[in-house]
Amino acid sequence: MRWKRFKKTIPVILGAYFGFLKGGDFCLAGTGVPLQFDEKVFDFGEIWQDEKVEHEFVFRNVSEKTVEIVDVRASCGCTATMISEEDMELEPGEQGVLSVTFDSAGRYGKQNKTVRLIIDDRQQRNLVCAIQGLVKEYLVPSVRIVNLGDIPKGTRSTPRAFTLESGDGNAFEVTEVTPSSGGELKCSFHRTEQGVFEITVGLAEVARMEEGELLKEGAVFVHTTHPHKPKLRMPIRWKVTKEIVCPQRRIVLVTEQGRVVKGTFDVVRVTEGTFEIAAIEPLHEFVSQKIEELEGPALQKYGASSGYKVTLAVSPSAPVGNHMREIFVKTDDPGNTDVKLIFALRVHPSKRKKGS
Repeated sequence: MRWKRFKKTIPVILGAYFGFLKGGDFCLAGTGVPLQFDEKVFDFGEIWQDEKVEHEFVFRNVSEKTVEIVDVRASCGCTATMISEEDMELEPGEQGVLSVTFDSAGRYGKQNKTVRLIIDDRQQRNLVCAIQGLVKEYLVPSVRIVNLGDIPKGTRSTPRAFTLESGDGNAFEVTEVTPSSGGELKCSFHRTEQGVFEITVGLAEVARMEEGELLKEGAVFVHTTHPHKPKLRMPIRWKVTKEIVCPQRRIVLVTEQGRVVKGTFDVVRVTEGTFEIAAIEPLHEFVSQKIEELEGPALQKYGASSGYKVTLAVSPSAPVGNHMREIFVKTDDPGNTDVKLIFALRVHPSKRKKGS
């Protein structure tokens, strides 16, 4: 009985396989997919950044019924699509044209953008074509985003630098570097001995922390004499943190029921001054705490002025299961009252035999 059923599936499997190998078919033959493309991938080769590429994908209705295209979706905002109203509904044997435009502004390196035709066939709603190629840059930065890192509020950032070189061999000069509006960034530039330009970026003043705002973004604009790239935008990111932080941010413990397990984390002040830990809560009833002051190399590790090592001990009475919660280290500093971290505990059933 099983062999008879398997024999019936062999033609379907082989038909689907060889249908897939046929050039232009996006879906397996024999599945009743009504649309077929003449080509599924267009390779535009190499272009320079900011150039546009246009291509037309031809598709046709190979079924015996009318097919309606209900939506067209591109994988990226850099890819525009267009289908005429007449081609959104095809009678058997009719063909349509999907026009695709790829805009390489802000893109670099290998690109592969897809476009999906959503049809009214619930069995196969996504028919995919793609446009791909290589985007070359007139100006090549050493990094794509300048990350100033974590900056404690009330302090200045450590400046970060990136270099800029010609990608097409044309000589150029950097004439000016201007920060985006807001006044939070400052920048400078100079030519190195190797002949490339180095741009340095940092905060113009001490870091500010508004209510609920931690991750911040900006940009600098590099103005050049390059004939094809007079201006380059470089994104800048930084994170404003509290002055008292927990570098670990998460403590994860795994144990067996009936055993004692311990985990540690540090709480440090990365600006000048001292502080005291007032409480750590909310802790599970089966978790105890021990607080010790950090000294010497332990503080130097974080560049901190003061800090504490906290040890959490899980008692043998901890129940089996997963126990996770946010805990807060409360300090006596009015501006840094709660330092948050995640405490995750997993207790497995004991493997020890009773009485052993």
